[in-house]
Amino acid sequence: MSILFNKTRSVKSPNRAYDTSDAVDFFIPEYDSDFLSDLKSKNPNKEFYECSVSPNCDSMTISLAPHGRINIPSGIRVIINDEDTCLLAVNKSGVATKLGLTIGACLIDRNYTGEIHLSVINTGSEPVQIKTGEKLVQFMHIPVIHSVFQEILSEDFDKLKPNSDRGSGGFGSSGNF
Repeated sequence: MSILFNKTRSVKSPNRAYDTSDAVDFFIPEYDSDFLSDLKSKNPNKEFYECSVSPNCDSMTISLAPHGRINIPSGIRVIINDEDTCLLAVNKSGVATKLGLTIGACLIDRNYTGEIHLSVINTGSEPVQIKTGEKLVQFMHIPVIHSVFQEILSEDFDKLKPNSDRGSGGFGSSGNF
């Protein structure tokens, strides 16, 4: 299986950190005036982030505010040929644990062909600087089961549900966090 990709900006190609890696790293594109324009159009809530740009646009910094979120254009668009698969964004463990950055919107449907945006949330209490060329998010190419959801009556649900120790307990109800 393969995924075709096209670069819409100057950016490193998606790749695996190791031959045995299960996910593909996506990188932050080089900053330029088009990138800044697209970034601002996708992120109208300026209180979440700050961009500083040099007068000639040759350098730029994104500072993501504590508890802020941002959609960063990746510079990559893809064609997923297998109709029973999708791309799923997952955290890079080092980015999540060291910087407190986690991902928001995660699913790239097979039929989406626009530029992928990296939805990033700063869970920390300090601003985080995001730099060109950094690995920020990784994607997994995974199978999709196209289930059919059927509504049933409550009494039928109670008859059909499996018996289990867990039952309807959730959200730490077992006391084991």
